[in-house]
Amino acid sequence: MPRIKIALSAVALIAVVAAALPPAHAEGLTVPVKGGSRMCLTAPAAHRLTEAGIALRAGGPARLTGRDRTCVDLPVTRGAVSLDLAKGGAAMDGSIIFEGRRQSLTLSDLYSHPGRTRTSAEATVGRGRARPIDLLDYTVTPEHFRVGVTQIKATDVAMKLTRSGADVFTEAFGTSPLRPGEQLFSGEATVDLIRSTTGALGSR
Repeated sequence: MPRIKIALSAVALIAVVAAALPPAHAEGLTVPVKGGSRMCLTAPAAHRLTEAGIALRAGGPARLTGRDRTCVDLPVTRGAVSLDLAKGGAAMDGSIIFEGRRQSLTLSDLYSHPGRTRTSAEATVGRGRARPIDLLDYTVTPEHFRVGVTQIKATDVAMKLTRSGADVFTEAFGTSPLRPGEQLFSGEATVDLIRSTTGALGSR
């Protein structure tokens, strides 16, 4: 299944689409985004979570992957982004769950905002009420991308915990295993150019 994370691959994808289209057609164009996103805990983050007795889980349809079960794969089935990246984004299905000895933190409705280079989520502590937070910041450069004939791949994108992300960890577990600005996940994604450009041409 093609994998995409709009936050990671939108810049390269839209550059390819825009270059392939005449200006008149590109005006008002949005690029649909569908596929999946993989977020893997960094080694230091995984170590600190283990020390704190906090386990990583996934809520369907997301699933745990990786040799050490420290990655979460989340499907992306909804979203579109404008050519200038200022508008739109992509929703990730499923949830990321951090489970402690007595409490849990569930991050659902994750949404990537390419214009803000930020990922938001609905955060739920235990059985409390979900509330929206800005969860992760990231930076992407051309060096993160490899563009092939049919695919774009993005790797090793640092996804750093925001202050509101650290605050919700503290609320759930008494302390946050990472400080604001420290890297929680490394992001990896691929996008199928055929599916995306075909969808883009039909999105006007």
